[in-house]
Amino acid sequence: MGDILTLGQHELPIKIILFNNQSLGMVQLEMEVAGMPPFGCQLKNPNFAALAQAVGFLGLRVEDPAEVRSALRQALAHNGPALVDIVTDRNVLAMPPHATIQQAAGFAMAMTKIAFSGQIDDVCDTVAANWHEIV
Repeated sequence: MGDILTLGQHELPIKIILFNNQSLGMVQLEMEVAGMPPFGCQLKNPNFAALAQAVGFLGLRVEDPAEVRSALRQALAHNGPALVDIVTDRNVLAMPPHATIQQAAGFAMAMTKIAFSGQIDDVCDTVAANWHEIV
């Protein structure tokens, strides 16, 4: 927040593109590839576009993928600071560039533990959100 307040106060023409998945996605993935169900990774994020507007930014929130290009064009054309808060699916995996067999095995173990702990819906949501990458 301190950086955002400084940008707004000095009207610096910096553009912030925020992928808002309501989680600590990379931390969660690191835990899962180690075979552990994630803990403490879910966030209750505010509307970052509204926060940006409150400190003098152009703040745009994108909840529909069809609006991404328009929002980015608007932000880049703006003379002052701009923040684009792009809401993404929390279940889409943030994949490392080169996954190893050990990481895949750890991820499978974590998904199994999550399913057996009664959270099978979370496992199904993860599979559904990433299905296009599998097939």
